[in-house]
Amino acid sequence: MSEPLSDITFAIGGFDGNPALEALRQQVPDIFTQITRYYDAVLAPPEAETGGLTLPERALVAQRTAERIPSPVLARWYAALLSERGGLARAEVDSPRVQAMLHRVALVNEHPDFTTAEDVQDLFEAGLSQREVIALSQLIAFVHYQARLLAGLHAIGASR
Repeated sequence: MSEPLSDITFAIGGFDGNPALEALRQQVPDIFTQITRYYDAVLAPPEAETGGLTLPERALVAQRTAERIPSPVLARWYAALLSERGGLARAEVDSPRVQAMLHRVALVNEHPDFTTAEDVQDLFEAGLSQREVIALSQLIAFVHYQARLLAGLHAIGASR
């Protein structure tokens, strides 16, 4: 995972060599390139552009989001990424900041229709900046997108 990937979707899904999916990738290569760029922007931005969320925090949020979807393939991918990034110490995971982020993950995954402005305020009260709240929201949304994309590609690949 450390080396740059030209197609994160195929790497995560293990789709290389599937004729139906290889044909699809050849038809719309720009889509897969853009997804990889977005992955890099959301999960591995340059340190100066992390939006305040650390790289291990990003991996943890992605893993927990994938677990709650549930998307086992994404959960394993992000667990490995979290490990590669050194993980988070128990004290960090138990901090109000990280607990607020994980609460947001649970809320968005389990009760998205019931989220309120007060829920976002809880993130601010836990010490997240507006920029961090936006980065957190983008990350959660991206993992959901990935899960739907991987499920769709798996269905296409398995049906041919």
